[in-house]
Amino acid sequence: MEALSKPVESAHGSVLQPRSLLARYLIYGLPALAAAWFIWHYGVNVPFLDDWIVPGDIRSASTFKGFIQALFRGDNDHALLIPKLVFFSLAYLTHWNIKIGMLAVLLSSVITFFAIVRLAESETQTTSWWRVPLALLLSALLMFSFVHYDTWLHDWQLTHDMGDMFVVLAIAFITLSRSVPS
Repeated sequence: MEALSKPVESAHGSVLQPRSLLARYLIYGLPALAAAWFIWHYGVNVPFLDDWIVPGDIRSASTFKGFIQALFRGDNDHALLIPKLVFFSLAYLTHWNIKIGMLAVLLSSVITFFAIVRLAESETQTTSWWRVPLALLLSALLMFSFVHYDTWLHDWQLTHDMGDMFVVLAIAFITLSRSVPS
């Protein structure tokens, strides 16, 4: 509880109370919660488009050779090794509950967004105190918009969303590790 009472200096030079930081993060998270509701309400546990390759891949993955072939088979023009590992693991562990895959896509997007939040809040240029929070709120509204229904209601999008997540995490790691005094 003591951590909630210590003020934090922002990159913009203003002193932020931890409670206001918590409130800001909760506000940033509201669009993601709306997307979670959208998935839970409108998502169905029925395969759609690219999902139909999963049963054959799970069946062939019962042998080592079949598993390797399923992992390295291309999706249009490229193989998606790491996302397929996650995707097939989720399918196996959840008995191919597609809604759980949809929530995994959302989790990947939430991780991406909060890495962007961390990058934006580490900015050291002095600007008005409201510009970064407003930009982040608008970004959250756009990123988790229902316009992206094809992302939220299609668990195969995990293979594409994870690519974005890894790029943003790499940029955040490089940028934020430079700002830490050694």
